[in-house]
Amino acid sequence: MRIIHIIILATSLMLINTDQALDLPKRKSGLWEMTMIGDQTNGQPQTVTTCVEQKTDTGLSSSFGGKIPKNCKQPTLKKSAGSYVITSSCKFTDSNVKTVAILSGDTNSAYNIVRTSTYTPPNKGRKESKQTITAKWLSPCKADQRPGDMIMPDGSKVNIIDIQRMQEAK
Repeated sequence: MRIIHIIILATSLMLINTDQALDLPKRKSGLWEMTMIGDQTNGQPQTVTTCVEQKTDTGLSSSFGGKIPKNCKQPTLKKSAGSYVITSSCKFTDSNVKTVAILSGDTNSAYNIVRTSTYTPPNKGRKESKQTITAKWLSPCKADQRPGDMIMPDGSKVNIIDIQRMQEAK
């Protein structure tokens, strides 16, 4: 898988705009390892590490909120015992896409996100797509890391906050 696809996946978790962010917990400060697997990774696990600063972390809440595209409705959030269920709906080309994401676990040590999107009618033959993200806290960030730094599967480093700021400036 190309690095750009990993960055796109990671960006979906790390957006910094909180205009309409949902009320989700912030992650503990430090180095987090996130493993993504699903249709977008061709079923192959892809692991990145990211440096998070709790006081500025909006990764979980803004990944389901932020600026809502014109073709999407505001996501809904339901809290249940030990989990959050986020539901969103968007219209892309000729298909309505409903996504249900379930966040469970502890944002101080380890959490999971399971996303399932259904396409009505199917989009290019695709009826459904799935993605699972498993995250665990590893340690404090390293001395040479700043919040938003991500170490990609190939060892390269990008700062997801800088990427988001560049996208917003366009």
